[in-house]
Amino acid sequence: MRACDGSNAARTQLHTIAEGRWDDALCALLGVATEMLPEVHDSAHFFATTRGASGLRDGLPVASALGDSHAALCGHRAHGAGGG
Repeated sequence: MRACDGSNAARTQLHTIAEGRWDDALCALLGVATEMLPEVHDSAHFFATTRGASGLRDGLPVASALGDSHAALCGHRAHGAGGG
């Protein structure tokens, strides 16, 4: 599965947040095949379930996408106000 949320997709400069899609014209100009790009969903989306991932049991829901500073906050155990 290749998927991400809209804010991470927009960082490529190939995704238009306002229209919620990959920019076909810009991708064509740069030679990027849109079918190779990930599906884009809201960050609070049911993406899949785990299967064959080391250290995780099969069937756990993957129901969110975090990137950049948001993921760093979780890594620093900032799970509440003032944490991290």
